[in-house]
Amino acid sequence: MDKIKELWSKRGIRYTILGVLALVLLLFGVRACNQAKKSNTDTSESTEKVSRRDKSVALTPFEEEQKRLIRKYGEAGEGYYWSEDGTRMALGDQNLSETEVIRTFLRSLSTLDFATAQKYAYKDQVLKTLNAYYNSESEFTYSESFKKAMYQQFLLSMEIEGIESQATFADDKSSVTVKIKALDLSNKDFWKEDKDALMKGIYSYRKTEADSTKARNFLYEYVTNYWKSEVAQKKAITINLTLTKTGAGGWLISNDMDLDNYAKYSEGETVINNILKDYDLEIAKRPKAFEDSSFDPSSVLNKDRKLKSTTTPSSSTSSSSSTESGS
Repeated sequence: MDKIKELWSKRGIRYTILGVLALVLLLFGVRACNQAKKSNTDTSESTEKVSRRDKSVALTPFEEEQKRLIRKYGEAGEGYYWSEDGTRMALGDQNLSETEVIRTFLRSLSTLDFATAQKYAYKDQVLKTLNAYYNSESEFTYSESFKKAMYQQFLLSMEIEGIESQATFADDKSSVTVKIKALDLSNKDFWKEDKDALMKGIYSYRKTEADSTKARNFLYEYVTNYWKSEVAQKKAITINLTLTKTGAGGWLISNDMDLDNYAKYSEGETVINNILKDYDLEIAKRPKAFEDSSFDPSSVLNKDRKLKSTTTPSSSTSSSSSTESGS
């Protein structure tokens, strides 16, 4: 201990020891500072890389739309997405190609399996129309009930003939032209063989019972029975379907307006109006032609036509298939 005190009392040795200690502390300080700078640099570079990566991954229109709907309705859950009205829908199948999705979608509609069709559709018009027809809150009218029956029979009659063309775009969209065979709603001649009975029926309801609504419903039933029969005429048509690719799922039908318009016969006049016009012409030419005639509705409504098997709609939507409705 005395030896240490003696050495420490010497100024040169004391300054040397203090200098060494100061140098050691300085080296430790510099090293710690360098490590801190490196850590900050690595964190900054990592953040920049993530930022650049996020910017490089552009969202599809479908994903942009879902971001908005998630803010509105919350998370839809894994494997699902939100429709415009807040209905939770399946994301589709990543393993199916565009044409496979189309075939599955159309076959589902042709069996009225709406629950399956919904799994492969996004913003499509056909399911919107069906929801409106089967909505239990819609006001009932005979006219809308007939339109619903026409729409349904058209879907039931569909047969896929083949894919005619396909074009895929950079924004995760695909346009496919499909050839199908379906009910010929433009056929206005099938009733001519029953013209005399139909004219008598209209006269009976309009003149004898003074009930024009009953006359029209008589025609609605006659035409619907024909569409349900196996002798109903079909024709080949081409429809364009647009599909959208989702980031987390598969291809979904996003535009089926062509199919919807054909099923509604949007640009044509229904055969009901043709029959009624023909009746008016007959009455104008021969006002008393049907005065003494007898009429049995079953003679035309219960004709020995072979009826196709009917299919009950399957739907997971909020609509009700048990109520005939219309707006």
